[in-house]
Amino acid sequence: MTNRSFTLTDEVSRFIDRQVEHGLNESASDVVQEALERLMQDAEYASLDMAVLETSVRRGMEDVARGDYIVIDGPEDLRRVFREIEADASAIALKSGRDA
Repeated sequence: MTNRSFTLTDEVSRFIDRQVEHGLNESASDVVQEALERLMQDAEYASLDMAVLETSVRRGMEDVARGDYIVIDGPEDLRRVFREIEADASAIALKSGRDA
């Protein structure tokens, strides 16, 4: 394990002290360790989200290039598309023996 020294704002320092005082963490080091682990997890999720987004955009662009898309021109078109999706989902659910 590596020892490091950091300067913290008074607000962050008080937060760490409260976490330890309330028994949520055993020590200031534990508070910082947990916070950094969460930050690392957030960064990992953001990276995964970006990968999913990139894949979705690529697939969408491929669909458009093939002409596989619909044009929604206003609220009525959008309602029609939603009704079609609901009908398709109901048909699939009925085939599988579930209610939609």
